[in-house]
Amino acid sequence: MIDVGVSDIAIYIPQFYLPHHELAEARGIPAEKFREGLGNHKMAILPNWEDSVTMAANAAAQLLDKTGTPPQEIHQLVVSTESGVDHSKPVASFVQGLLNIGSRCRIYEIKHACYGGTAGIVTSVDWIARNHGTSKKALVIMTDTAQYGFGSPGEPTQGAGAIALLMEKN
Repeated sequence: MIDVGVSDIAIYIPQFYLPHHELAEARGIPAEKFREGLGNHKMAILPNWEDSVTMAANAAAQLLDKTGTPPQEIHQLVVSTESGVDHSKPVASFVQGLLNIGSRCRIYEIKHACYGGTAGIVTSVDWIARNHGTSKKALVIMTDTAQYGFGSPGEPTQGAGAIALLMEKN
């Protein structure tokens, strides 16, 4: 059996946020409902110059830099998101170009933020294990923007961020 898994991780969260006590005050709701009911203290606010692509690329760039992994060593890139930026190209294609990963890399997007990340991990583990004679690495990224209507029940749960996982053997 080949030992394959997550060798490192990086997270990107936008720099702006709204403290939940301020949202609770504006909505006339006790702050405890958010703090203790949801376990949240603040929510990320995505500025208009960022999107699911930039968050994914930022998380991945941090990861590659932190681990010293050259983009050419990534042979599979999986991005899971429900927040596409257009209706013709997967977020993974944009990330591939921004990171200079190159065309020899297998890339795809899973259009489901939560389970999509798990599916990306599982398929990457299987893919690396099947290629046991090589030192192939995969990059699995989960990126999403959750936006709900003002005053809606979902409003305090919204936010934005990305996480990148480096998958490899040993």
